[in-house]
Amino acid sequence: MQSYYQKIYGTSRGLICFSSSQEEQIYVWNPVINKYRSLPDAPVPSKDPPWSCKRTGLAFGYIGQIDDYKVIKLDINYRIQSEELQSDYANVYIYSLSTNSWKTLRRYDFARFRSYSSLYNSVVINGVAYWVLNHWNLQYDKDGFEVILCFDTVKETIREMMLPPVCSEHNRNSTYYVNLVGEFDEVSLLCVDIDENIGQLWMLEKEGETNNDWTKMITLNLKDVGEDWCPIGFNNNLEFVLINYDFDKPGLCTYDHKLEEVTEMVDDSSDLWSYADFEDPYNPFFYSQEEMQPMYVNIFEESLVLLGEEGEVEFRDD
Repeated sequence: MQSYYQKIYGTSRGLICFSSSQEEQIYVWNPVINKYRSLPDAPVPSKDPPWSCKRTGLAFGYIGQIDDYKVIKLDINYRIQSEELQSDYANVYIYSLSTNSWKTLRRYDFARFRSYSSLYNSVVINGVAYWVLNHWNLQYDKDGFEVILCFDTVKETIREMMLPPVCSEHNRNSTYYVNLVGEFDEVSLLCVDIDENIGQLWMLEKEGETNNDWTKMITLNLKDVGEDWCPIGFNNNLEFVLINYDFDKPGLCTYDHKLEEVTEMVDDSSDLWSYADFEDPYNPFFYSQEEMQPMYVNIFEESLVLLGEEGEVEFRDD
């Protein structure tokens, strides 16, 4: 298989889930043995109203309770009629790597949601898939506010959870996303204030729907690094990976928050933005859903999990 562009939906226990933006075929790949599996097509609802709009999110992770890898596909359906958001529901499908098949769950009645680009920034921890979504309420003519959507793959329940107070205020100059930290199986949230050039790392201490569940772990003064730097994840040494989203001087670096210093800098990275189509210049994660995510960073753990005999992945640069 040859692929020029990819969307990465998650990594877990040595496997990477991604798709080609040109094919929309979903793959699970083991880069250690360079073998992959093409997932069968997910089920299609037999009847969706012609007026419905849909936003789709995927999450991928290992479910320890059942010793299996899962892909969770969430289709959020809504309509706008007479300036009101009506008939919202969500279709949920779960793929099992062990059976190589999809399971269609019941249709879920839904609160009023509209997805942002962070729908792609998902994580699966302890059997629960998390996405960051924008809550949309036309009735009160508000732009909305961010919430975390949680789907429990074991209980097959869906709910929303509030972000920390500093992140829940609607601010177009801030970007929030959920990311797995290290090997601790915890949900963490990087909250970045672009105007103030400050980043905060929050940890979800326990399940719940109140702000008290979040604990602020680290505050980053990004002014020490320079302008236009934004944390997007961590490396295997638990150093922050920062990206410079200035189109004229793109770059990557790693940052040790304890020493408060840059540990490695990659200046020649102009191709980072080659295929990105940003809709908001203040937010490097707000990209057109027709395009691919410009950058994905996560900690990778090697594995020898076998995926069958479908062949090798070849990524091309030309």
